[in-house]
Amino acid sequence: RDRARRVGTSPPRASSYSPPAHGEGSGPTDLGPTLERRGPGRHHVRRARAAEIRTRALEAGDEVQRDLIADATCEVIAAAGLEAARLRRIAETLDSTTGLITHYFASKDDLLVRALERATERLTGAPTVGTAADITLAGRLEAFYATLPTHDEARMFWLVLLAFRGASIGNPRLAAVYERFGAEALAVVQRAVARELGRPVADTEVVAVASAVDAVH
Repeated sequence: RDRARRVGTSPPRASSYSPPAHGEGSGPTDLGPTLERRGPGRHHVRRARAAEIRTRALEAGDEVQRDLIADATCEVIAAAGLEAARLRRIAETLDSTTGLITHYFASKDDLLVRALERATERLTGAPTVGTAADITLAGRLEAFYATLPTHDEARMFWLVLLAFRGASIGNPRLAAVYERFGAEALAVVQRAVARELGRPVADTEVVAVASAVDAVH
């Protein structure tokens, strides 16, 4: 009992804790400098990567939508001519509203340029033998034969090219697409001829032969 009495009556120990002054060192602000010194944690890096992936996926989805609208524009032009490429008719082909088109294209000129680009891409994207770097002259000719208007898809895009040819005369943006298309096609033929003759691409005879082949096809 005496021991219990002594324990119960002993004075409390002095605490070493002293509360911070008002407005100083309290709350989460104490951890701020520490976190900044440590730098971003692993979970922050993962979240940043996930956000980047989502952004790229959205951008890819937008590009797919733009291509679908451009392809529908090509369908309208091939069927009824360039004058028929009105937003309402293109929207009907897509079974959508004109708002969808204006969401992805700021102007009709932007849409027409993309439609012409799609036509050239679809024609030059026909199956080829090898890549652009190692394609042979025979492979290039085979690729050209694959783009001839012998089936509906190729026929449609050739009609689009023909429709745009006249319009490109007074439209610098369309003319630039045509020029790029021609330059890229000539460059492929030139590489193929250089490979066939075993000479440099810039060789005078290579350039002459390539120009002749390109003019024929």
